[in-house]
Amino acid sequence: IATKVLRLVECGITSLIATSNDYLAIACDDGAVRFYDYFLRLEAWFEDLSVGSITSLTFSVQQCPFAPGEGGAPGLKFWVPDFLVGTADAFVVGVESSLFEEVRKEDRRGTLLMQGMAEEVAAVACHPSLPLVAVTCSNSILHIWNYDIKLLMILREFNGGIKSDEKRSSHTRSRTMLKSKCLSFDSTGSALVIGFASGVVKVLRTESLEDVSTFSSTTDAILDIKFSPSGMYFACFDSGHHV
Repeated sequence: IATKVLRLVECGITSLIATSNDYLAIACDDGAVRFYDYFLRLEAWFEDLSVGSITSLTFSVQQCPFAPGEGGAPGLKFWVPDFLVGTADAFVVGVESSLFEEVRKEDRRGTLLMQGMAEEVAAVACHPSLPLVAVTCSNSILHIWNYDIKLLMILREFNGGIKSDEKRSSHTRSRTMLKSKCLSFDSTGSALVIGFASGVVKVLRTESLEDVSTFSSTTDAILDIKFSPSGMYFACFDSGHHV
């Protein structure tokens, strides 16, 4: 039961993440990312990215450059690890927290890392130790990119065999085709887990994107995946309110 309900924004919230340094990050379909403390007081906002509706948000793993008590925590000088946003217009944009201090609107827009994907970005996930980002679109094509050199490392199309089979009925295709919804690396980055709208969850080897295991305990869409700190366990939650 909710004990308190607050309206933080006047638009839809598409991603909500608690950062490693106690901020609550909210990405919205108005194209902005906003940061709150745990009392829901606004600490920083990135409203000039100019990338369209944001569909997903992920953070890199970085050490805070400030000494304790100087910055990198609510109430102090703002800092969070660099983050990436995926958009409905199939862009992936990198953003540094220092852009919040920029005066000119043009200097607060981040860096375009990827564009030209066939459909909107469904989910993005940063590798925990390497300059790699996993990107999946709503057509269930999964990419692994090196964002330092902007190079596509590997790609997998989950529905490649199904799309070309003209003999299947449209009803059979709709039940069989996979539509990706969320992504998450384990703590070592060696495994990548992807959840689909059909309730299917796949565990993949990061270096090859080959299946390690596939399971489905629900027919509802998998909305998010979270790993334990050790990386030994992960939990999924779906649109049917199951975990």
